Amino acid sequence: MASWGTKRRNIIVTLFILIMASSALIIGFLFYYKAPTCFDGIYNGKEQGIDCGGECSLLCSNQSIDPIVNWKRYFNVAPGIYNAIAYVENQNSDAGATNIEYTFKLYDKNNIVLRERTGTINLKPKQVTPIIENNLDTGKLEVARVSFEFNNEIDWKKQEPLDNLVVIKNQEIFEVNGLPRVSAEVRNNTLETLKDLTFVVIIYDSLNNAIATSNTKVFKLEKDASQNIIFTWPNRFETKATRFEIIPIYEFSL
Repeated sequence: MASWGTKRRNIIVTLFILIMASSALIIGFLFYYKAPTCFDGIYNGKEQGIDCGGECSLLCSNQSIDPIVNWKRYFNVAPGIYNAIAYVENQNSDAGATNIEYTFKLYDKNNIVLRERTGTINLKPKQVTPIIENNLDTGKLEVARVSFEFNNEIDWKKQEPLDNLVVIKNQEIFEVNGLPRVSAEVRNNTLETLKDLTFVVIIYDSLNNAIATSNTKVFKLEKDASQNIIFTWPNRFETKATRFEIIPIYEFSL
């Protein structure tokens, strides 16, 4: 029968082994453990998918809906020169996306691609964004139809919708020497200078069909400042214009 001294020694040795093992486990855990992030490619933490949902800014695929292309059009502005436009709506109330790649293609009556152009666009929550490409040269070949598509799956991220921070007023459509013009006054209602603004105008006929479009840029709009803009066309509209809308495109960070 083991003496008390032997028992005590065994207890001390056992406790020492347990302490050393626990220390090794703690050290190993601290050395190898990496806190969950939204960029580690692993479904962990409070995520609702791999690096998406929960506390991640990136939304999972089932948490957003694809943008709607309400319509697309092309307009002949000169022999062999066309403008193309797509009227895109983001119905997500709390999700936006940046640098989305898209492609326009112009086809002839035999479905042969005459011209294509790729670009990128940002989509904000609960907003309509007109995507326009100007001066598509078909070598004087006649266009029969246009296609528009997003080239890749869109990565939606959490984004708060903003009120329209650019106010457009005093809008007017008129003619100069028989050629159509649209003018307006734009005002920056923020406390920050806005840069690289694009304003797109769309002209509609009595059937609510888009019959013409144009865009103009304002490179800088100071805080609480206004500026006049004007849109011009080299030819008359083929049908009578009954209304128009002007849509601003700009970036603003809170």
